[in-house]
Amino acid sequence: MRLKRGFRRRAGFLLMTVIVTISAIVATAYTLWRLRAEAIDRHFDEASMYARAFEDHLTQSFNVIDLTLANVNGQGGEVAFAAALRHAPYLRSLALLDMNGSIVASSDPRNVGVRIVRRDFLPPTPARREVLRAGLPWGGRDFHEGRSATPEQPAAPEGLSLIPILRDIESVHDGWATLLASVNTDYFLNYYGRSLSPEVGVVELLRYDGILLLSSDVTRQPGTRNNSDILFGRMAKADFGRFEYQLGDGRTVLTAYRASRAYPFIIAVHLDKEYGLTAWRGEATRTLAVVSTVLLAALALAGLYFVRIEHAARQHDADVEQLRLRGAALEATANSIIITDRKGAIEWANPAFCALSGYTLQEALGRNPRELVKSGRHSGEGYQDLWRTILAGEVWRGELINRRKDGSHYLEDQTITPVKDDTGAIRHFIAVKQDITERKQGEKRMEELSRHLVVVQESARRRLSGELHDRTSPNLAAIGVNLDIITATMLEGQSPKLTERIADVRALIEDTTASIREICSDLRPPVLDYAGLPAALESYVKQFQRRTGIAVRLDCAHSAVRLAPSLESMLFRIVQEALTNCAKHSRARSILVLLKLDSQPVVLSVSDDGIGFDPDLLGKTTHTGGLGILTMREMTEFSGGRFTLASTPGAGSCIEVQIDTQEERG
Repeated sequence: MRLKRGFRRRAGFLLMTVIVTISAIVATAYTLWRLRAEAIDRHFDEASMYARAFEDHLTQSFNVIDLTLANVNGQGGEVAFAAALRHAPYLRSLALLDMNGSIVASSDPRNVGVRIVRRDFLPPTPARREVLRAGLPWGGRDFHEGRSATPEQPAAPEGLSLIPILRDIESVHDGWATLLASVNTDYFLNYYGRSLSPEVGVVELLRYDGILLLSSDVTRQPGTRNNSDILFGRMAKADFGRFEYQLGDGRTVLTAYRASRAYPFIIAVHLDKEYGLTAWRGEATRTLAVVSTVLLAALALAGLYFVRIEHAARQHDADVEQLRLRGAALEATANSIIITDRKGAIEWANPAFCALSGYTLQEALGRNPRELVKSGRHSGEGYQDLWRTILAGEVWRGELINRRKDGSHYLEDQTITPVKDDTGAIRHFIAVKQDITERKQGEKRMEELSRHLVVVQESARRRLSGELHDRTSPNLAAIGVNLDIITATMLEGQSPKLTERIADVRALIEDTTASIREICSDLRPPVLDYAGLPAALESYVKQFQRRTGIAVRLDCAHSAVRLAPSLESMLFRIVQEALTNCAKHSRARSILVLLKLDSQPVVLSVSDDGIGFDPDLLGKTTHTGGLGILTMREMTEFSGGRFTLASTPGAGSCIEVQIDTQEERG
């Protein structure tokens, strides 16, 4: 009988050991599998982040290239091209094509005569349109020393290459002109190399047809279509995404791609999967070591099952160690922690509290925190609200100014949590405190710097406006006087062509003078300084109506009230930005600008009867106009105000700014 019981005990112990071991192995394997999946997801997220950042950089760069080509006079020749290239490190040369695709003028004269095949450019256009089109990559530094790279004859893997870009420009007098730009691939490769190390991953730029334009992998040849079938299979479903696939050499890469929002390009980022799992392998090794150790320890402890006293002693020791660890954790935490009874008498405090308050633990025990750290800077109602909250069994959170033992004050973020017994009665309170004095000082400093930045910007605008007016207006006026003198000295009918030319020059001078005056007004209208915000808005509204044809009504009571110069400048800029947004996006027929200077706070609203929009779409790639609204919001918040936006598709839009000016009246 005793042998049977011993056998059953041994069988039960063996069965328990097997179950525990298998459970530990399964749990460990599952945990490692989850950690591995999370590591891959993080690496995928990193690849997606790079793809998004590189696509933004690419789109912005080609926006600048588009503007550069649009602003270059196609008949200007080498001088105009050289001027455009002076601040364009992303371009190697600019050229003008004739109807047959031959270069007839270029910033590099050696390019003249090189023939460009227009059908190799994407997107294809049946007729001329003012859009950027990308051609096949070329090997070489510029057109005169290179050739077009194709899948059959790709460019050298480590040689220089360029991306040809075409843009047709329509001129009122000269008809259509075709400009050609050679994009410097090294500019983008250097940017990618600084952002992403080659041993971590590879960045590739492809056209929509799969042609490789450039790659940070020095072994890849521009002009090829390697591995593009998988990518374009994915692109048929979404403009951005990520996937995993195996290379020909056996390596596995995690690829994230993103199509350009405006141009026929795709950015693909390939990160080495093995590199991304390096940290996981180290963690897996440590986890296996810990689990193996814990499992062996558990099996050893389970072997003591038959020795009840020893088992109880070990359990007791484990409980004591657990309590010691918890106590050590509370002692070592950086936040100050105190535990009080229901009446608020301190029963325990950690070293962080003693260091923050300046009191020793012996001085703090048994005393109420208000006797130690109360600063007198808060009203009695605030403390009453605190006690009402925690005595109701709820957690209280807030910020308090307290006093150290040496009399100095500090600002702390505090959380007080009631601790209840099994019956639900409150027995203790635990207060966790964090000194936030430096953080608050930093926030205040940042706010002051933001306000100063606005003042500096307005000062720079004012100075630039004055310099532009003072330096150009006298010269233009002098030129006009000289033209009048020349006209007066000419005999009547002596040279009709010359007279006509002089009239054209005089018209250009008048147009230039008007343009400079308009630019100066946009930068910093003088009327804003000497007549105030209402007069400046009235002048700008009239100018806006003449320029756009949109009816604008300005409603401003108490126009004699002056605000601080910084607030007047900020409100004027917001009206400028709001009216510009209306002209670009709203299709409005009328706009109302309402300014209440006699209210507190001051209220500015701009509303239109345009097509409206869904505010939830702001910031998404399918919606435009979000940058202007963000600018207005930031200007308002920099000045301590509140910005609200209301819009409904088909029902117009309205922005409102409220600013408390009790302490900032001009």
